Amino acid sequence: MKTIKKTVLMLLILVVSVSCGILEDTSFDLQDMVGGNISGAKRELKDKGYYHIRTDRTGYDDTYSYWWSNENNKCVSYHSVDGRVKSVANTLASNCNKSTYSDGNNYYNKYNTREHHYPNQKHYGQESHNFAFDRGFQDGLYHKTYHNFYSGELKGIYANAYAKGAAERNHKTSYHSGYSGYRPHIQVYDLKGHTYESAYRTLKSRGFRENQKSMKKGKEYILWYNRSTDQCVRTIRGHNHIEAIETSTYCNK
Repeated sequence: MKTIKKTVLMLLILVVSVSCGILEDTSFDLQDMVGGNISGAKRELKDKGYYHIRTDRTGYDDTYSYWWSNENNKCVSYHSVDGRVKSVANTLASNCNKSTYSDGNNYYNKYNTREHHYPNQKHYGQESHNFAFDRGFQDGLYHKTYHNFYSGELKGIYANAYAKGAAERNHKTSYHSGYSGYRPHIQVYDLKGHTYESAYRTLKSRGFRENQKSMKKGKEYILWYNRSTDQCVRTIRGHNHIEAIETSTYCNK
């Protein structure tokens, strides 16, 4: 009988421990923001004493916004897509540019990579996994040589992180022409987010002409060519706005 009671007690302790781990990730006092619009979320956060730290954009109208509360000494983030809040969670203080780790003398942040870049937008349960991902992402982001000296599961984590870091680098530098030196170039990346009618008119006024057009999964893809600068760019239209504009090599010259 004592053995059964002891087993039940151990199971209860395990359940409570798991529950506490879940609570650490979920900001329950802000869950009413989920499903609402961004302006309402900002208003509620300000009313509750939070102030905005920064917003990271991972795609057109797909963002992670970070907010800090001095009173609660807490960082929270909300993920929004198409102007609506999809989730709200507590996150590391380092994501709000606050120190989170001490070696006994100095305070510093453990990881250089923001949490939303990790799989499922959360850190791994094991520190070794987090460091492997952090290193891989930073190597890919800053175009360092691929150096995967890990074994087992960590090898795959580094490889995945390196690819994500490289993709983030390409996303952040998509404005670049790909050319070097003093070659003539016309800026077009300021048109991202514009209505498609306005963007198309501006491209034409800057000397671009429609080269090829295609449709895929409800989105319009157009290649534009500028003969005077030998530039080829591609616009991606979703709904009524330009989701992306990027350099291409597929124009028919």
